[in-house]
Amino acid sequence: MALYQYGYIVNLDGAAMERAAFSSAEYSVSAVAVSSMEMAILAAKELIAQGAVHIDFCGDFDDAKMRDIAEKAGGGVTLAAAKYYSEQLVKLDTINMDRFVHIVWGRGFDPARDGAEINLPSCEMKIIGVSSLEEACDVADTLVEQGIEFIELSFVFGVNETNAVINAVDSRAAIGSAGLRNEDL
Repeated sequence: MALYQYGYIVNLDGAAMERAAFSSAEYSVSAVAVSSMEMAILAAKELIAQGAVHIDFCGDFDDAKMRDIAEKAGGGVTLAAAKYYSEQLVKLDTINMDRFVHIVWGRGFDPARDGAEINLPSCEMKIIGVSSLEEACDVADTLVEQGIEFIELSFVFGVNETNAVINAVDSRAAIGSAGLRNEDL
């Protein structure tokens, strides 16, 4: 069985295409830290060349940037950027963003085993795989208990799933999701 290739591109100060990856029996997950649009386009091209089927981007990438990346990186892949409800956006101005987590949901992931990190002087980013909504909620709650105040969710987390994670952490962290669309906000 071929692995489903998933990519995540995150904009971090001082990043220079640092990478982190993990895989399970069914999925291959690659994260790339960038610090410019040029790097984001290059990272997207590389992930597509490696067989990525879907690439999520952090919330720094607005609709205009996403159109530009889609045009310049080539086709054959879906792209989505994390979006935030207005009450979650307000939190971004008041929280510690030096440490954050991206949660990706896929069958067979085990958060105790499936994860990777990118550590820069400016920021520590973890990407963690979960296999169910309940597991995502539990992991998010544990992360918040450990001091994480900023979590982004993969495109699999639609409105209901994103709301479930927000409720699980009792709104103690800013939560964004690449599964939210402009009309959901």
